[in-house]
Amino acid sequence: MTYRTRFAAGVSLLPLGLLLAACGGGGVNSTPTPTPTPGTPTPTPGTPTPTPGTPTPTPATNDDLIGPLVSDSFKNVAGEMAVTKLGGTSQPAATASKPTLALTYDAASNTYTLTVGGRSKTFAPGDLSAAKSTSQAAVYEISAGGVTDTLTLTKPGTSGRFTYQYVGGAFWQRVDTAAHTAFVDVAAYGIQTPNASVPRAGSASYAVDVMGYETRRDGKAVNTLSGSGQLDVDFAKGIVVTSGTFASPDSGPIEFDGKATLSSNANGFTGVFSFYDYEHFTGTLEGRFYGPAAQEVGAVVNTQDNKGDAMVGVIIGRKDSTLGTNSSFVAPDHSQFFTADTQTVSVTHNDTTETYSGVSHGTAPVTVHFDPVTGKYMLISGDRAVIHTVEAQQQRFYPVDQVQVYQSEYRPSFKTLKYVTGMSWASRTVSGQNSQYDFRDFVYGFPTANSSVPKTGLAAFELTLGGTIVDKKYDGVDFPTELAAQVAYPSGGVLLADFGAGTLSLNAGLDVLAGHVELQGQGTISSAANGFTGTLTADGPDNDLHRHLLRQVLWPRRGGNRRHLLRLERTGRDADRLFRG
Repeated sequence: MTYRTRFAAGVSLLPLGLLLAACGGGGVNSTPTPTPTPGTPTPTPGTPTPTPGTPTPTPATNDDLIGPLVSDSFKNVAGEMAVTKLGGTSQPAATASKPTLALTYDAASNTYTLTVGGRSKTFAPGDLSAAKSTSQAAVYEISAGGVTDTLTLTKPGTSGRFTYQYVGGAFWQRVDTAAHTAFVDVAAYGIQTPNASVPRAGSASYAVDVMGYETRRDGKAVNTLSGSGQLDVDFAKGIVVTSGTFASPDSGPIEFDGKATLSSNANGFTGVFSFYDYEHFTGTLEGRFYGPAAQEVGAVVNTQDNKGDAMVGVIIGRKDSTLGTNSSFVAPDHSQFFTADTQTVSVTHNDTTETYSGVSHGTAPVTVHFDPVTGKYMLISGDRAVIHTVEAQQQRFYPVDQVQVYQSEYRPSFKTLKYVTGMSWASRTVSGQNSQYDFRDFVYGFPTANSSVPKTGLAAFELTLGGTIVDKKYDGVDFPTELAAQVAYPSGGVLLADFGAGTLSLNAGLDVLAGHVELQGQGTISSAANGFTGTLTADGPDNDLHRHLLRQVLWPRRGGNRRHLLRLERTGRDADRLFRG
């Protein structure tokens, strides 16, 4: 379950141990350092002194967090929230940052020491609060002189929520009631995966838990957050995507999203994290993989809104071996990454003179991540990313982006496709009186294996066309009063393939706002791979719109009624008008 509780700003922050107790789940108790067995023989006098040159024993290391632990300085990623005006008459204000945190364990004294900047605190077994600790978290508390330090450590385990074998969550709270301030330092720590053992191919999904703190100025409070979600990794592309929910008694479930880039030669990923809780909270996402073979993952988020509120939290989880793969777009059950090449059109529009310039076109790679549980699409292309959901307020990272999924009521014919679909992605950035538009149309899906592409026979494929028009004659459909328009009416045609001869031909009609355009094409089918190339020509009401059309096509995965989506590029003689679809 997800759970969120609010606490008055005038009291100390609730240790996460009590919060996790409300979430259920299993775990194992932390194992104290064993006391030597009574009666262990004392070495007899005269034990030989090691001869010079005897190798110094290699210090023992921890293989996991289950214990018994040896002394260690744990590698970690950390975040910090500093809160002022806590418990006063004014609304609290908070900032989030990324500190350097040292977390050490001393086996001889069974103590944990945390250090951030000029602050340091050691927590001993005598500071452990039995009343506040649970089967999922150990809570230490020290109070002196109006200052209360609390350390919450998730307990290790091999199953259940919050309890992990190689990664743990650490939460250090320092509340000064006289100064009306608080520091909350959070960290994901543990036994990190060696750089050389981080996978560089394939993908994986991790079931994750999220824990943290959020300030809320409207309620003069600091909230303790807990939730769950999923973190997916495309190791080959170096892409990390996460999403999930918190629960809020005053605003309902709060969805979060994050995306990051995985280092190509080290264990680490960095990116952005965001959610909407009355305001947009955005910030950083930084994480590592844990365990000898990246069995677990840990990350920290640091976010703020523009009203003086902040949220810091920890994401920890393990690989979810129960997840499968999809074979088509018919009722997909599993999250999945798709890759494609977009056809792009860029143009600059002067919002004062209502003129445009700099029309250009090209291609760019794009990764699509689909989550069937939330119905979200995340599109990533270079340094650009967007979350597509039903509600516009959830389209974070680049709120001005607009995304259209072709398999929708807008184009009913696309809904019959099983193995291929398409999207249109429009983005606008404003600089002074100029608006820079970027339009990207692409197809993606489940490609037919090279060995399964027919080598003999004939086939006819019914076509459905869609795309974006950039033309000064059109009022914008995507951006009102502007220059771009989606292909406004159903358009289609037929593609004939002669697999034995390795040739194809295309005849199609494209209905645009200015009239009807006829498309004709010829191409060659690859003899060794799944793909074909060729040329297209067009004739229509504007005779300057009929030249230089290029296209690429993604084959569907299997036989049957195989329709295609075309990626088309069209440029006029004066380079004033472009079509991509």
